[in-house]
Amino acid sequence: TDCGYCLYQCPRSFLDTRAIEVDMHDQVSKDPLGWAVVKLGVKAKAKESREGSQDGGFVTTLLTYAFDNKIIDGALVTGSTEDWKTVPRLVTSVEELKGTSGSKYTNSAILSPLQEAKEKGLNKIAVVGLACQIEGIRKIEYYPIEYVDILDRVAFTVALFCKGNFEYDGLMKELLGEKYSIDLKAINKMDIKGKDVTVTVDKKNVKIPLEEAKEYERDGCKVCSDFTSRISDFSVGSVGSLKGYTTVIARTRKAADVLDRMQKDKILSVSKKIDEEAIEKLQASKKRRAKKAAR
Repeated sequence: TDCGYCLYQCPRSFLDTRAIEVDMHDQVSKDPLGWAVVKLGVKAKAKESREGSQDGGFVTTLLTYAFDNKIIDGALVTGSTEDWKTVPRLVTSVEELKGTSGSKYTNSAILSPLQEAKEKGLNKIAVVGLACQIEGIRKIEYYPIEYVDILDRVAFTVALFCKGNFEYDGLMKELLGEKYSIDLKAINKMDIKGKDVTVTVDKKNVKIPLEEAKEYERDGCKVCSDFTSRISDFSVGSVGSLKGYTTVIARTRKAADVLDRMQKDKILSVSKKIDEEAIEKLQASKKRRAKKAAR
């Protein structure tokens, strides 16, 4: 049909992130990484929170803490099938969080369970996604087509640092499965750092040049300029922290308050020194690439 709803709601069509930043923080930050109440490197003290996590286990620990302390009654997260196909999930307990930790590098329709959350009467939802998905939340909030009360139910958003995402059939099936003969069901972990995609299979690492994976990068990622997600509540990733730690940028006061409570309850090991320059370099690189792609 010619209703135009999909174009109007798409974060890639138009989104005035500067205006949203002003609304959230009163002005646009001059900091290359955007607004931050606090920036820390953290690691979960509980071993079970770090098991299966990408780095320091912060996101799992945050959601567990938020459930236990009634800060949230649900969370939108990404799980996966045994062959690493992403599955968006609405979880309503700590028990249901199992199997959702760790990074997946193919796209997941993480906002699709929003209606289910509404139908279940959940009123305090955490959303864990990429910058584009957090932009999707803000787009519904700031450019509503009709009244959507789901946004009154979002307690906080958590954005994962993102350089780009890939199509499942290309990255997983063609590149890993066919070219490198990797059994997708045997993969324990995937990680992208530097110039390699590192795939852990039975505790052995297989390194694949990132350039080969870029053939399967989603087109929308090529024009995205936001590595850290400036309009989220939390921004998290491994860049800038010691090995085994997670860099956490708490951008809003409510995010900083939760992080402060977690520290006071001594469930996190904290490294207050982070390498902001390393994060800024990746942010600048993503901006340059997006500008070039948009020409």
